[in-house]
Amino acid sequence: SVQPFPNEAVKAAATIKLSETSVTLDGGQSKSISVSPTPPQGLDAKRLALWSGYIVINGTDGTSLSLPYQGLTGSLHKSVVLGADNTWISKSTDKKSNPVPPNSTFLIPAPGNAGSNDTLPQLTVALYLGSRKVRADIVPLTTCPPKNLTTEFQGIKTIGQPYNFPALWGTRGLNNFPWDGRLDSGNYAPPGKYRFVVRALRIFGDEKKKEDWDVSTSPALHIKYQ
Repeated sequence: SVQPFPNEAVKAAATIKLSETSVTLDGGQSKSISVSPTPPQGLDAKRLALWSGYIVINGTDGTSLSLPYQGLTGSLHKSVVLGADNTWISKSTDKKSNPVPPNSTFLIPAPGNAGSNDTLPQLTVALYLGSRKVRADIVPLTTCPPKNLTTEFQGIKTIGQPYNFPALWGTRGLNNFPWDGRLDSGNYAPPGKYRFVVRALRIFGDEKKKEDWDVSTSPALHIKYQ
């Protein structure tokens, strides 16, 4: 689950090793010093522990400077950004984005007539971490899917994605996408039964690598037009 801010703090400190702890410089001279940090011990790398501090530089003339540092224990790339059960269908007018029962039916305005006050099916995606690209393929669950719209992507039959997808720069927490039936092609999905197969790209992920995408499948829904 997504833990609210502020996160838990633990009493553990990093160790900093300097290649030199004292240098003498004349006017106009400079010196490079290597800084080697050792992360705090006993931290759970899966929780991506963040640690920080600062190095104080004192001059013989009484001046003082500080140099901050920051580190992260764990791998952002290996961290899951989207859980397998972290997508569901909600109502666009529900400010809390509560999931509706599976196989719920939505009666939505005729194509092109939906307004901001209409209750539309809403795809809710709960991200553990931010993702720079979220893809949502609409999968028909009828025995005779529309042949003129259906294509295949990574082994699933899809009629496309919702209009304005893929979504870019998804934030940690709930991301809501109301859907009036319009597809990324500009066409509208026929009345029927569908589900969404959502893919979120991991941090530092390569879009061309299937293993760099986390996948979640929504419950089914039915849409009808007024």
